[in-house]
Amino acid sequence: MKKLCMILLSLALLAGLSAPALAADIQVNGKAVADAEAVTMVPLRAVSEALGFTVTWDGTLPGARVDSGKMHIDVTLGVDRYVGISNQAVGMTAPFSLGVPPVMNQGSIYVPVGLFRVLLGNRPDAV
Repeated sequence: MKKLCMILLSLALLAGLSAPALAADIQVNGKAVADAEAVTMVPLRAVSEALGFTVTWDGTLPGARVDSGKMHIDVTLGVDRYVGISNQAVGMTAPFSLGVPPVMNQGSIYVPVGLFRVLLGNRPDAV
């Protein structure tokens, strides 16, 4: 029962975070910016651990590694380029972009929520 509750809670969290980028009503100096898109950024460690993933930092890159058990992705601050690398077989995804690079805010790394779609086994370009 406890495991089922954890799975349902994780799925609810993922469903709430996986909405695609939406048109935003952004204004600069009182004028609307046409075709602005919002990207949902989430805290890497909190969301990763809620989904059962691990986050590590070994000091070799300005970012972290998030590992789902089946695949891992190195997240580098300020770089919008990701590659999923299989932990079980020889292989990786093609490099992909999620629209914005990871950023550091008050000691936490924030990443586009689309990163978790890849770690859950979907292609980076799947909508």
